[in-house]
Amino acid sequence: PEEEVVLRMDVYFDDWPEDISLQMVDATLEAVVFNVPPGQFKGLKKKHVSREVLVTAGHDLTFKCMDAYGDGLKDGNYEAGLVEVSYVGENDETTLIWSDPDFRSSLTEHNFVAKKNIDSAT
Repeated sequence: PEEEVVLRMDVYFDDWPEDISLQMVDATLEAVVFNVPPGQFKGLKKKHVSREVLVTAGHDLTFKCMDAYGDGLKDGNYEAGLVEVSYVGENDETTLIWSDPDFRSSLTEHNFVAKKNIDSAT
C-alpha cells in the first residue's frame, strides 16, 4: 500500500482575499487533488487560513496560489501577504516545504515530490 502524507497550505491575506484561489495538482495521477476557486475566501481580509490535503508519498506535486486580479498578496500599500506549504506530522507539528513572502503577480507555484520522511522536506 502507498503511504499518505498530510500537507498544510497557509495563506495570510491582503485586503482582497476573494481574488485568491488555491490548487494542488498531483502530476503522477494527472489530477487536481485540492482546489479552492476564487471568491471562496471573501470576507477574510487580513486574515490567515489553513487548509490540509492528503497526498501520496513519492508523487510529483505542484502547489499553485493564483490571484485573479494579478497583484498577488499585496494590497494597495504593498503590505506583505504570505503563502506557504508544510508537511504535517505527529502532534500537528509542521515542517516547512516552501514559502513565498513576496507574491506580487497572478501566480506563484512550487513543484516538489511528497516525502514520507519529513526530515528531507526540500
